[in-house]
Amino acid sequence: MSILCGMPNSTSLLFVLAMSLLRSGELLACTCGEPIDPDLFVDRAKSIIIATPNRVEVIDKSGVGTDAIIASVILLDVLKGPSPDVLPNLTTEVSDSNYVSSCHRSIAIGRAYVLFLEEVNEPSVHFGACMPHELFEVLRVAQERSCAERSEPDRCSHTLLKMLRQADVANEKYPALTTWR
Repeated sequence: MSILCGMPNSTSLLFVLAMSLLRSGELLACTCGEPIDPDLFVDRAKSIIIATPNRVEVIDKSGVGTDAIIASVILLDVLKGPSPDVLPNLTTEVSDSNYVSSCHRSIAIGRAYVLFLEEVNEPSVHFGACMPHELFEVLRVAQERSCAERSEPDRCSHTLLKMLRQADVANEKYPALTTWR
C-alpha cells in the first residue's frame, strides 16, 4: 500500500502524474492581466484593417526552442484610418517543446484577421493571446454577443461592432455572420 491516501502504488502514481500534468498546465497558461476595454484598442489604433495571410514562412531558430512564423497578408477591408502603404507581416512563434505556452496563436492561410495598427505602416504585427488582434469571425461573434447580452458591458464596443458589420469583403467571406447585420 502507498502512503498517498491508502491507494495501491500504481493508482498513486497515476494520481500524482495526473495532478502534475494539471499543475503544469496552470503554470504554462498564458496570463494577460485584466481584460482591456476594446474601445481603448480602437482609440489607440491609427489604422484598423482586416487582412488574410497568403504566404507563410517558418524561420528556424535552432537551439532556441522556438521558431518564428511570418505570414505575408493581403488586404480585405480598412475599418479605420488610412490603408497602409505596405502591409505588415503577421508573426507568431511555435515551440518544439511538449509544454507549449498558450500565449502562442496559430496563423492560417485564407483566414481573416483584424489587425489594430498603432502606426499606419508597422512592418509586422505579433499575433499572440495577449494582443488585440483577432480572427475576424471570432471578434465579430464575441462583439455581437457582448453587446446583445449586456452581461459584459466592458467587453462590448459599439464602435468596433459597427466597423465589423460594415466590413464588406470579410463579411462575404463568412456569410453566416450576415444574419446579424
